[in-house]
Amino acid sequence: MANPQAAPLQHASFRQEELYLALYAQQVSDGDGKNESQLIDPGLTKCFGLMMAYDWPVYDGQDTSSLKPVARAQGQHIQPDMIEAGQCFHTGNIVFEKTSRHPGSTIVFIGNGRGTEGEWAIVGGTGDFTFAQGVIYYKTVNIYKKYGNEGKDGSLKRLDIRVLYRPVQKSELKYVFGEFSPSEVEHGTKGKKPIGEGAFGCVYRANIRDTIVAVKILKRENLKAEKDLKSEIEIFKRIRHENLVTLMGACIEKRALIYEFCNNGTLGDCLFSPATNSSSGSATASTTTIRRWKPLSWKDRVRIAGSICSGLKFLHAVPIAHSDLKPNNILFLKDSNNIPFDAQGVCKICDFGLARLLKPTSDTGTPAHFTFSRGTPYYCDPVVTLNSKGERKLTRKSDVYSLGIIMLQLVTGKGANGLKDLVSEVVRREAGNNTDENTCRQLVDPAIWKDLDATSKEDALKMVRLALECSSVTNEGRDRPDAATVCLKIESMAK
Repeated sequence: MANPQAAPLQHASFRQEELYLALYAQQVSDGDGKNESQLIDPGLTKCFGLMMAYDWPVYDGQDTSSLKPVARAQGQHIQPDMIEAGQCFHTGNIVFEKTSRHPGSTIVFIGNGRGTEGEWAIVGGTGDFTFAQGVIYYKTVNIYKKYGNEGKDGSLKRLDIRVLYRPVQKSELKYVFGEFSPSEVEHGTKGKKPIGEGAFGCVYRANIRDTIVAVKILKRENLKAEKDLKSEIEIFKRIRHENLVTLMGACIEKRALIYEFCNNGTLGDCLFSPATNSSSGSATASTTTIRRWKPLSWKDRVRIAGSICSGLKFLHAVPIAHSDLKPNNILFLKDSNNIPFDAQGVCKICDFGLARLLKPTSDTGTPAHFTFSRGTPYYCDPVVTLNSKGERKLTRKSDVYSLGIIMLQLVTGKGANGLKDLVSEVVRREAGNNTDENTCRQLVDPAIWKDLDATSKEDALKMVRLALECSSVTNEGRDRPDAATVCLKIESMAK
């Protein structure tokens, strides 16, 4: 049977370390003396025609002297009797024991191979391996030993798994993402106008390998552009979530990143005039604009807020800060009914050019990153904490501020410039009047006011108050709720 040998993998804590495991698939195949091999449990193997199901013990690959399993490998593969000649399909998981270094964690894999060598893709996991991605390379390993007085040779098949935690290099891209050639990028983008442009590059719609994709090409041919590219790859090789755009591959030579294509515009398109897309415009601007779609219902707005919170909650658990959250970086998918997002209310956060992996600071231990980069005006956290180099301190609460401004826009349908002050003034002025109806009427987007029932009006005010908490600048923003707390409160509105 073919067996995995090495597996580049990303650990949830992203530490620089290695994990070695060994799985002994079967005992000595012959020989009467099995004084050693009896301690190596071959586990359970059952054949059902062309399918083999297995449940094998996994040992510490660096110390097998105690022969105490640290995990179990469980799953199935097809065509076990044709392993030397045919194609095999494998599925399974590695479940770690409670007494191991990764108690209760799992690694999930799936894939195929031919002959005695091949690869399994790691598609995820739980616990310490929640964000696991990579490939297990397998190869049959035969160990021959002599047992007993008769001296008969016996073979022991062994599975070796080497789990590595290390930064991605160019040579590793093909194992983690798709590695696209310069000619593919050139052919896909030649003669086309960008569909989007940001501080770090242009985005093109392209057909590559018979798939519609979004190609982001960094602008500057310098060391910073190269660093930005590698930084974005580092972010995306660690994460997969339904509310985050998926990175499909990269081309280092062209400084290009290839993403899934989200085909129905942005939240900015949906809330504001397509002529100006004034997501950062004035909160006092006229609301009599021509919309691309009919106005989003209140239910839709709550679902969008929930999707954004869900993606942000996932990022912050890593922990990663997006640092440029805004309506134009929230993408929609078009479903068969041509609504702004699919039937499950899925929208996706994009543009990780400013995203940074956070590390505990020496003074407080709170995950943070210091950078000279700034996000978009009116969404960027106004609380400024500088280090000795003049760099801004970026934390998860910085994203929460941006989230608060977006939620205010979902309620009001207005631009971000001056919006928080406008809403705060209305809430303050009406606080003593006990007139929630009047407060709600002044704040909610006029395009949907007439369609709101009593519960929706109540939820709209709840979202306003939650958004003001998120965008609070008191106590240097430390009183802001975290994304997980916001997510729970938004979910309660969706029921």
